[in-house]
Amino acid sequence: MTPPRISLLAILLLLPSIALAADEGGYRLGFLQILGLFVVTLGPLKMIAPFGRVTSRLTQDALRRLAFESVLIGTCAVVLGGGLGSLLASNWGVSTPILTICTGLIFFLIALRAVLAQYEPAMPGAPPDDAVPSPFMIAFPMVVTPYGIAGVVALVSLFQDDLDRMLQVVAALLVVMAINLITMLYVRTVLSPLSAAMLQLLGAVLGVLQVALALRILLIGLRDLGLAVNLHG
Repeated sequence: MTPPRISLLAILLLLPSIALAADEGGYRLGFLQILGLFVVTLGPLKMIAPFGRVTSRLTQDALRRLAFESVLIGTCAVVLGGGLGSLLASNWGVSTPILTICTGLIFFLIALRAVLAQYEPAMPGAPPDDAVPSPFMIAFPMVVTPYGIAGVVALVSLFQDDLDRMLQVVAALLVVMAINLITMLYVRTVLSPLSAAMLQLLGAVLGVLQVALALRILLIGLRDLGLAVNLHG
């Protein structure tokens, strides 16, 4: 079994846990639920086609070097962005219920975007030129998207006072970046017709599950905000 298929199988095994998260309640997400959110927002599903297109003329050594550099840059950017966002949220005195609502809203919009994208016609890609792509061009926005950073900032801000949850966020982020790296290294195998169809199906399933989970987080935040208002009222 090739590494991309192993990664795909690992993600599929997470689906029941992600689905159950919709009934577990808001910011009390466990590691597998956080990992599922990161798979949708920062995972390889969004970048396989464009990365394969711009690297189609590269040698395997050049592709390998580009993949390692891009993932390293993307990981550093997400970590720095999450830390900065958490610091700003703390300095601005944003309450936990508000952070929970923001987290649910961000992930809901991201998931809705992913689900609706399944029904949009595929746009023809520009043919790759002979220039070697820059690792920064691959890191942004293929590996790290603006909405992916927004999701990380929301979770890091939400869990800034919970060391255990914070470590789970970091671990989930590193796992997803490792999956990205494996997918980029074997992108020419992943882009086979069968693998592409399986990944498209997986993206649709994960998107729907994330919509449900995001709504659950949003409702928990609204409930907690109502309780907080009543206690101070």
